[in-house]
Amino acid sequence: MSRAPGPPLLLLGGLCGGLLGCAPLPHPLEPERPAPSASPAVSAASPSPVEPAPPSPPSPRPQLSGRSAPTEGAVELKFPVAEQRISASRVNKYLVRYELRSAPPDARLVGWLDEHPAVALPSGAAQVPLLSLVPPGVSLADGAHRLVLALLGPDERLLTRRGVSGRAPFATVHFWVGARDAPAPRAPELLLVRPASPRVVEGTLPIDFVVAWQHQLPPDQGLTLRIVAAESGEERWTLRHPIVEPVVLQGLPSGAWRLELSLDARPSARVSWEVTVVPREGAAEPAAP
Repeated sequence: MSRAPGPPLLLLGGLCGGLLGCAPLPHPLEPERPAPSASPAVSAASPSPVEPAPPSPPSPRPQLSGRSAPTEGAVELKFPVAEQRISASRVNKYLVRYELRSAPPDARLVGWLDEHPAVALPSGAAQVPLLSLVPPGVSLADGAHRLVLALLGPDERLLTRRGVSGRAPFATVHFWVGARDAPAPRAPELLLVRPASPRVVEGTLPIDFVVAWQHQLPPDQGLTLRIVAAESGEERWTLRHPIVEPVVLQGLPSGAWRLELSLDARPSARVSWEVTVVPREGAAEPAAP
């Protein structure tokens, strides 16, 4: 006769070491949950925003003023006289007559006729041939002409007049060769004696000019200087000053500029020229104006 098997609870108790020693079994319908993973740490410090660079400070405004410590001098043009007619048969022998007054010994006289280049004239002489003021081989055509004489100092700059109403360091005259038309009323005219060099160093820029027939201007009239960026054509500054010959421009920044000088009472009387200002040695390269 065979032995009956023992109770199952005793077998389970032997295997687990007692019911309290067994780990609980998972529920058959509930999957095993994975252990929660640690979330990455979030930095509390956020990146600081990038601040825009401050704008470049504007260039200081240039200043227009009369020349300091001027050297005085005066010249008087005697012939030709205003609106004089010189016959074509006499023009080859005609002499220009002038007189220097209170000119310093180191001053020199220059003259130019119409749009011809300026010519150095002897300061000790009182007369020169009219045709010496035109290039060789060039004839003086019939019609109206303009002659200008000016006294320059040793620095090649225009001298100044003695007082507001004193004699000027320049003289101008309008005359005719051959037949003369009815003389037109002479209007004030602005003329450059020596255009500024096309390339100058930062600092003081002399502007040498004369005002022909200035006595026809109303009193207390002035000049206007427009400073224009040569590349962009943008007008950067407009300066005004009483009519004093000559003047100087100070504080013009480095770059390429077009300068336009005109009379307030007669804006059509104007001159313009271009100049490039370069920094002094050791300074930064010029920025585009």
